[in-house]
Amino acid sequence: MPKKISELLSIVKAGGGISIDAESYRQSELINLVQNSYEKTTIIMRNSSPKRTSELEEIARKSFGKVIFEF
Repeated sequence: MPKKISELLSIVKAGGGISIDAESYRQSELINLVQNSYEKTTIIMRNSSPKRTSELEEIARKSFGKVIFEF
């Protein structure tokens, strides 16, 4: 069972890096996560293939280099 987005936010706000299944979360949740994470946090989003390219582009634009997409 995936962690709740609120739990992930607590981790990334504290400076922790995470690896998550992108398919388990809505685009708005992923954007919230990257926008509210510590500035040097790395977030790896596994299973990104099912997301539309436009969704991934928006997440990338708002992440300022914090996100690595795995396909």
